[in-house]
Amino acid sequence: MTKMKFIHVTKFGLSMICLRVLSGCSTAPDAANEQVGASEQAATQTFRLNAVSSGNWNSAGIHTVGNYQIGHSTEHPDQQAAYFEFNLDPIKGRTLVSASILIPGSTDYNIEVTYPPKCPGTNVPCFKVGIAPQGALTTSEIVNPSSNNNNNIFRQANDGNANQDLGYAWVENGVHQGLAFSADHYNNARLQNEINAGGHWVFWSRDVFDTGEKNMSNGACPACPGGVENYIWGNTAFTSAIQLIIAVK
Repeated sequence: MTKMKFIHVTKFGLSMICLRVLSGCSTAPDAANEQVGASEQAATQTFRLNAVSSGNWNSAGIHTVGNYQIGHSTEHPDQQAAYFEFNLDPIKGRTLVSASILIPGSTDYNIEVTYPPKCPGTNVPCFKVGIAPQGALTTSEIVNPSSNNNNNIFRQANDGNANQDLGYAWVENGVHQGLAFSADHYNNARLQNEINAGGHWVFWSRDVFDTGEKNMSNGACPACPGGVENYIWGNTAFTSAIQLIIAVK
């Protein structure tokens, strides 16, 4: 005789009932508190976590809330690095499998760097977008609207040696429809540590190739024909459509 039993599940403050038939019971892809068996617990689940804030810091120490332009332009000649804040509590303590960030693009961009080894065609401009973890800074230091006039924030965020990219991508334009930027390729133990802790964490996005603009020393590519403007994501504002797409066990 087949036995059936009900399991009571609490999920994000909501009470649910799951009907277990024989040995199988499907699990919701984002169930944080569900009690499952060992075989189910080992299964990979993919979460889409919406951003809770965005903004940028520039090399002069100015903080802008909402807008996530990166690079530099005639309007914003100081180099900018953007941040995206996510709440990792739904995956706290889980094991990282993969991660990427979906960032809505903008038609306001000007890419002036051409680097044939990486750009898709001869003399076709392209922009290298790097995704980095939060680093040594606290979340509050980065996202608090009252946090400003501190160029150490940008230096910490933009230092590729102290805060290495988790991943990157080269894009031909600032729209890049549907592109999710890799966030787990290099030294992803840093991201795993954040998952272990849970809570609110920031990912940085930055121009990691052309850095010869105001308040920066030496360009990454002195021979490249860029420099006057090289930016993407101009005229943007915070949107919850920014998503961390993360798979965990």
